[in-house]
Amino acid sequence: MKKLLTLIIILWLNTILFSQTMIGDTPAGTSLSNPNISLAVPAGTANNFYIKDSASFDINNDGNNDLMIHLTNAIASPFSDIPNILRLKLLNPGIEVCVDNDSRVAQYNVGSLLACNSLNSWGSDFSYIVNCYNSFGCFGAFLITDTYLLYRLNGTTGWIKISYNVSTPNTINNVITEEIN
Repeated sequence: MKKLLTLIIILWLNTILFSQTMIGDTPAGTSLSNPNISLAVPAGTANNFYIKDSASFDINNDGNNDLMIHLTNAIASPFSDIPNILRLKLLNPGIEVCVDNDSRVAQYNVGSLLACNSLNSWGSDFSYIVNCYNSFGCFGAFLITDTYLLYRLNGTTGWIKISYNVSTPNTINNVITEEIN
């Protein structure tokens, strides 16, 4: 009886431990989609400091945009503190994004657990910085290929796969290639 009980406990724990969804996976009941978002913004000029572009997209396929990616390229001057900025704006009041202690959108690698980890928290403010460049408050890697942002909509967690470059003095860009919904 002890052996049977031990075997049942091991199988139960195995199911719990290995049934977790990883970033990059498509969980049961969801689908993978490509929102086809590609932004490229040239550098600002002395007459026009900020050149901006943005795109909104629908996470849950209800016909209403849930998120907006917003890219701003500022004048690249050694005498200014005007940053290039990549922002994620929340358009749906039911959506949250995983943010770090600096209120920036947390970024994860493929294969990480699909959960906002203990160093981060869920945030529901209107706008969050993903990354920036050319300013005092900007830090980290400025050229990223295939990183994941986590969102939670009505209790369901999903991910968005993005790549971006905010560091060039010329054209900066952002591409969203996949999302689960």
